[in-house]
Amino acid sequence: MSVSAPAVLQWIESLVDQDSFLPLSLDYGPEVITGLASVNQRPIALYAHNTDENRGYISSQAAIKICQLMDKACELRIPIVAFMASPGISIEEGLASGHEYTRVMSKNISLSGIIPQFAVIVAPTLGAPAYSSALMDFIFFNKNRSFLMVTSPTVVQHAINEKVTMSELGGASMHASVTGLADFLEDTTALQIQQVQKLINFLPPNNQEHPARSNPVPSTKPWPEIPNNPKQPLNINTVIASIVDNSEWIEYKKGYGRAMICAFAYIEGYPVGILANQSTRLSGAIDCDVSQKSARFIRICDAYNIPILTLIDVPGFMPGKREEQKGLLRSGARFCAAMQTTVPRLSVIIRKCYGAAAYLLMQTRAQGGDLVLALESADIGVMGEATTAKVKKIDQLTNDKNSDVLAMSSLKNAYDLGLIDEIVKPEQVRPRLGHHLTLLYKKQDIPRPQKNPIIDP
Repeated sequence: MSVSAPAVLQWIESLVDQDSFLPLSLDYGPEVITGLASVNQRPIALYAHNTDENRGYISSQAAIKICQLMDKACELRIPIVAFMASPGISIEEGLASGHEYTRVMSKNISLSGIIPQFAVIVAPTLGAPAYSSALMDFIFFNKNRSFLMVTSPTVVQHAINEKVTMSELGGASMHASVTGLADFLEDTTALQIQQVQKLINFLPPNNQEHPARSNPVPSTKPWPEIPNNPKQPLNINTVIASIVDNSEWIEYKKGYGRAMICAFAYIEGYPVGILANQSTRLSGAIDCDVSQKSARFIRICDAYNIPILTLIDVPGFMPGKREEQKGLLRSGARFCAAMQTTVPRLSVIIRKCYGAAAYLLMQTRAQGGDLVLALESADIGVMGEATTAKVKKIDQLTNDKNSDVLAMSSLKNAYDLGLIDEIVKPEQVRPRLGHHLTLLYKKQDIPRPQKNPIIDP
């Protein structure tokens, strides 16, 4: 699958504002096209692999050229967009190209969480360029053209005598649902590029600036009916649609960790990052995939000054041998650590709110949270009512002290303890959130400690 130079230029032209692309170093390292441009009047730096030159293998000169562009982006404090389509570093040069491309990856790491880095996978990308893509803040996949992997099927067969296809090794659908590397997955290149444009428009150019506010637009969808039975699924998308401006949002890692919705949106014109339990999957329980997805999303929001809103309908962390052996404690702890942000944190308890997961998502004052709202239908406790009754029976708990501990599934108890700031009706949620976002926006001007990079520890 070859990417011609004209096609590369077409993709660049489709992304950037008309006549805004200024190419750099055209005669140097021709395997890569680099330049400065603007998207929606916002300046960016970009580079694109050109497989018409040496089949896209990256020479030491091309790697140096990428580094120079990244240095320019760092100097100007503007995002980097990379159109990735390379089979790896130059085989002919060997060590020299590998040495210089290591600098590219080092810069990916040092710039993580400082300026947004976007990897747009437009063709098979292997080896060092694939690792570079994985080190960027966002990866955009095309269902038909995007492949991202360490080595090719041919190398795998020669090395370990395993027959495998390109799709199995690094296909877009696999990365969207299995590894979680695909942050955004689109049907066409045009939609892939549109998603990049939307995110550039949403994010600030660097971590020292706030994301731009938009004009407030009312939501277009009514508040849904909330099932009384906590075991009956509630599609949380209907709740999100009733809260966010114009009922529109940008969903992150849609096919991975599907028991949690992560999305960028506006509420009364204020940008927010939303985490919402999706009870149509695993009843909204938090498993390893949800933990990893949520932790990374939170780190992105914290790095780029985006307030966080949790919409809670959670039965707890996912129990069972499979999740424990996958490392739920480790991934869950990573989720907990990520939640200790410097940006404002707001929560709305929609329905069930049980266990350790409840405390993690509520973000009470004890955790440095800023606002906890609860609907009148909310149920908060160490565990659900049915489970509490079973535990009582098994353990034969008869004294009042132990009974009180297990009977914490009470909205009033939570309010009396100060875990909740206000019990509200559905129609009050959006106005309350907008009002508090107005007040909390100033919190972000307070000097804050150095932040960790976005890349996974």
